[in-house]
Amino acid sequence: MGEAIDLTGQRFGRLMVLKKVPKPEGLKNTNAHWLCKCDCGSEPKIINGKSLRRGITKSCRCRMKNGKLWKNGTKMDSRGYILLRKPEHPNADKSKYVPEHVYVMSEHIGRPLRKGEQIHHRNGIRDDNSIDNLELCTRNTHHSGQKVSDLIDFCEDFLFQYDKKSLSEKCIERFIENGKN
Repeated sequence: MGEAIDLTGQRFGRLMVLKKVPKPEGLKNTNAHWLCKCDCGSEPKIINGKSLRRGITKSCRCRMKNGKLWKNGTKMDSRGYILLRKPEHPNADKSKYVPEHVYVMSEHIGRPLRKGEQIHHRNGIRDDNSIDNLELCTRNTHHSGQKVSDLIDFCEDFLFQYDKKSLSEKCIERFIENGKN
């Protein structure tokens, strides 16, 4: 096996990789291990590099109640969705929280979500709850992953904002026609 890819300074969910560390004693796998600091402020933890790269481990398994991801009545769940404390909302769970994407869509359509309706994040970013990124689906039509067309649109929007020179003239014309300048 080759040398491990250096993950130092990279972010994986709530974890920031600090440095590579020797494999903990007693482990049989040959994966590189990394010392990571969680956004919650807990003591750094040693995490398997393969688990980081595959998105299996994204935090220190903290509850985050007193951490940075709990502010002004909002918190983030373990899957990366922002939760809003809205005890009066019809889509609130038993603990009186509504996923922000559900709340945004219900406000947009003027009613609570019905049983079987789900919200899809077009660009795959679970805390991007702008209405342009959300799509109302039913359980049968909601797909995991992102449609290629949605990812292309997301990438073009990003490039238009930050690196217009890398876009084709045709793409820039399309943006101007759609009023995105």
